[in-house]
Amino acid sequence: MKEMILSKLKEIEKQENVKIIYAVESGSRAWGFESQDSDYDVRFIYVRKPEDYLSLFPKKDTIEWELNDTYDINGWDLKKTLQLLYHSNPTLYEWKNSPIIYLSTPQWNMMNTAFQYYFQIEKVLHHYYHMSMTTYQKDKTLKRYFYTIRSILSCLWIIEKKTPPPIQLETLVQNQIHGELKSYVLSLIDIKKEQKEKDSFKESIELNQYIENQLQYIQSHLTHHKQELCPQLLDETFLNILNAIN
Repeated sequence: MKEMILSKLKEIEKQENVKIIYAVESGSRAWGFESQDSDYDVRFIYVRKPEDYLSLFPKKDTIEWELNDTYDINGWDLKKTLQLLYHSNPTLYEWKNSPIIYLSTPQWNMMNTAFQYYFQIEKVLHHYYHMSMTTYQKDKTLKRYFYTIRSILSCLWIIEKKTPPPIQLETLVQNQIHGELKSYVLSLIDIKKEQKEKDSFKESIELNQYIENQLQYIQSHLTHHKQELCPQLLDETFLNILNAIN
């Protein structure tokens, strides 16, 4: 499958006249709880030619390439990526920490310092907290349960370690849940891999109680402190990557 995905990335570069500097798997396969019928969520970062960024009529800053039962492939332009990084966009940090990397280049690595500098605990914590609240209120399929648990455990990781959380659910469970509940959740991961995406799941009273307790705990750590960071590093990174490619 990797060779097929790399072939599609090359096709994107040719037809869109761009350079892809990073491509990863996102979604349930990267999180470690894919179902039998899970699609491939491929995400990539691309760079256009310098003259495209100087045009009076800028091109789109996203590429939506393919969406069907097998593939969900789309990417973000470098400029959009850096602008989102300024706001500590959690999705970007998840892509950076994906365990399934299809393509990585020296130009992508030039963003490492910016990733470290622009990580803001408050913004990312709010993101995962609200995500967990939203998914917990939806239908209680095992998939939705895992969305909720992964978001909650990401919050707990951030509160404790003050770093971007790992994206694999199993890693989060091993580090943040203890006792019998840990074994139970780990067993659910194995069950999920044998299911289909929309299979039903009998709710667990103990798991619901754990989730609700943690949501209260996380809420007590939410703050609204605004931190203004200097964007100069992003400008420098943008120009350095363009010069390195062209």
